Amino acid sequence: MTQLQPLSELEEFYSVPDPWSYRHHPDDARRRNELMSLLPSRPFARTLDIGCGDGFITFDLPGDQVVGVDVSKQ
Repeated sequence: MTQLQPLSELEEFYSVPDPWSYRHHPDDARRRNELMSLLPSRPFARTLDIGCGDGFITFDLPGDQVVGVDVSKQ
């Protein structure tokens, strides 16, 4: 049986800004740009990002109200 990673480990990992170094890696910038280009170009009232992690993509999502949800408190 596969066990989930303990929440305490996730909290520790996300306790530092940009734990994955997304903001400094060109491949991640390319992936973010590709993802954003797939979204329909229309106004959104609300957007929900499930499993948002530290919000690397969440902050760029369109919407008057954008909510990110993740198991981590960060």
